[in-house]
Amino acid sequence: MERNTDITIESIRAWLKQEGHAEPTDDAVKQAEQALLLIAQANAIEPPLSLRSRILGKIERLKEQAKTFASIDIEHPPLIHPDSNWLDWRAATEHIQAPNDLDNIHLHPLRSDDTADMFVVFVQEFVPEEVHHDVLESFLLLEGACVCTITDETGHTRREYYSEGDYISFKHGEVHDVQILSTVHPAKAILQWLKKAA
Repeated sequence: MERNTDITIESIRAWLKQEGHAEPTDDAVKQAEQALLLIAQANAIEPPLSLRSRILGKIERLKEQAKTFASIDIEHPPLIHPDSNWLDWRAATEHIQAPNDLDNIHLHPLRSDDTADMFVVFVQEFVPEEVHHDVLESFLLLEGACVCTITDETGHTRREYYSEGDYISFKHGEVHDVQILSTVHPAKAILQWLKKAA
């Protein structure tokens, strides 16, 4: 269920009305609305120039994936990679749902062998900071959106934003965390730990 973030005149009127006080005037509501608009304009963030091409590229990729739908044997799943078809994986894991009592993170195992461990992972709010030296961690985001803060071995930190259909991979030794941004909770992804010896 998506959260409605619109601020309505009714909600402004309710904020202005204090218990035991008279109904705010239309003029007071209008002034509050103008103040909120000024705050929004003063804090507006200009999107990066690359955002348009990134969005259009993702739309084209998803269109191509829709044309090449293939069934995944979830009992013997293949490894995920940057070109994995998000729609194939979403259909294959549709029956796997988060538990009703999900606290923050839940792992549903899919595969464990000498090559990799794979899970369907559900994350309600965040994945705390972690680092892996023995596995190459990757995600294919099936539902939701997130931001990852990643620090490489030289100390350089970057923030990357991801949404449905994106593939995320962390290099060995990269410190990272994941914060869920989506209004649809929990986020759902394929999590893969590719073993270093493989």
